[in-house]
Amino acid sequence: MTTLTTFSQPADKGQVFVYFGWRFDIDAAERLLNATPRTGHRIEVASTARVTGIDASGFPDGAVPLTRPRIDTDHAMRTDLCEPLMVATLTDPEMHLLIDGYHRLYRAWHEKVTDLPALVLTAEETRVIRLT
Repeated sequence: MTTLTTFSQPADKGQVFVYFGWRFDIDAAERLLNATPRTGHRIEVASTARVTGIDASGFPDGAVPLTRPRIDTDHAMRTDLCEPLMVATLTDPEMHLLIDGYHRLYRAWHEKVTDLPALVLTAEETRVIRLT
């Protein structure tokens, strides 16, 4: 299986989320979210796990999601489900993209949690944190 969604932590850049050719600075996103308080959202776990490829059970036999995050299950089971997920707002195409919290999402899905807290970056904030 090819994994197209990757996570890395280059020493000089901090935490970066990579989705195909796009790269997002997670540390910058966290600074923006901390500097600009906002209303939180709740993300439904089961459907988000399906969309992100964490739950591939709905795919036909042998089929895999186009993207599927690499999950360290031991780490995932130690994550704090009270910590909000981070969601970017893209404009072309218009969509929301989970950029931080895949391990929390995995744990919540595994434990059959209904929803998780999330903070959503505006389109402008997303442009600021997008590296490529």
